[in-house]
Amino acid sequence: MKQGCPQYDPELIGRFVDGELTGTERDAVSRHLEECLQCRKTVQSCERMSHTLSALLEMEASSLPETVIEENVLSGINEKEKTFLFNLPHPAKLYLQTAFIIVIMIVGGTFYMKYPAVAPTPSAIVNYVEGDAASVMIFETENEKHTVIWYTET
Repeated sequence: MKQGCPQYDPELIGRFVDGELTGTERDAVSRHLEECLQCRKTVQSCERMSHTLSALLEMEASSLPETVIEENVLSGINEKEKTFLFNLPHPAKLYLQTAFIIVIMIVGGTFYMKYPAVAPTPSAIVNYVEGDAASVMIFETENEKHTVIWYTET
């Protein structure tokens, strides 16, 4: 895989050794390794380096007491559990909370103005007639100017 092999670069061979290639890529590199001595040497070198690093890590981990390893793992988990807001200083939290409340009020107010909760009241009673047996009221809505006839029997 030195300058004499233009087909594959060392990074791809390293991914081959680590098992990170797709099936098609892995098959192509395997076929190439049957013919290319330089790439085979690169694979052997990567495998030796991987085994050496694994052995060093295993020795280092085995020399530490289990409680230290457990504490390190738990502290890493606890750090990741902290959210963005918990890492902010107190004044920044206050500003962020205030901004959030203002945004909610603006959005809520805009929604309320666009879609009022109360039905519009009639703008004017046009006519009202009351008799012994029934009454009729005619009125017009405020915005749409719809005419409504209200009939009631007594």
